[in-house]
Amino acid sequence: MVVAVVYSTINYLTGWLFMLLAFPLMIVTFGLFKFVINAFLLWITDKLMEDFEINSIGTTLVAACLITLVDFFLHKIF
Repeated sequence: MVVAVVYSTINYLTGWLFMLLAFPLMIVTFGLFKFVINAFLLWITDKLMEDFEINSIGTTLVAACLITLVDFFLHKIF
């Protein structure tokens, strides 16, 4: 739960800035660049928290993919 709160806080405070800076890439990739932003935010969360550790880049990419897909579907529903 703590990891989710930290990730959400980081996403809330800096996610909009990354989205703004990556806006041209978001348009070119039809929004798929958000996957890269989510992976970067997960990496930041990993570095900030001692108890949270991501062992490999593959795990980070899978988690970022899942976050991106859930975010996409939630935005479609709501």
